[in-house]
Amino acid sequence: MTTPSMDDPQVSQAMGDPQVRSALEGGPGEPEPSAGPSAAAERDNCACTLFAVINANGTLVRGLGVASAQRLANGVYEVIFNRNISRCAYVATMGDPGTGVGPPGEIGVASRGGNPNGVFVTTYNSGGTLADRPYHLAVHCRS
Repeated sequence: MTTPSMDDPQVSQAMGDPQVRSALEGGPGEPEPSAGPSAAAERDNCACTLFAVINANGTLVRGLGVASAQRLANGVYEVIFNRNISRCAYVATMGDPGTGVGPPGEIGVASRGGNPNGVFVTTYNSGGTLADRPYHLAVHCRS
């Protein structure tokens, strides 16, 4: 693989973009919001990520902001966080909680009905049948 140079037309064009230039110079990579009351609110809204790494038996291996985790049935889990996450984004992937590769399969996530602090997780084998699988769950929220 070769290192791009400033003589490359694509690199020169990209450097003309203020976001690219700012990111390369260690800046925020996003333009400042326009002035006004909403601009201050936009700057103050930061993003945070909560997470949980869960064994196939539903026990918590490690996490941030996790109040509890449990297996409800074969391939069915809930993870409860220490705050309301109902307006956040949930992302999960199958994965071994230690080293190595976890078993193959599929995973789904949804808000936990009746609990604004919870995520409902389902895991499946490659054939589409509910099956216990270890997974990693990230919850991305605005402040």
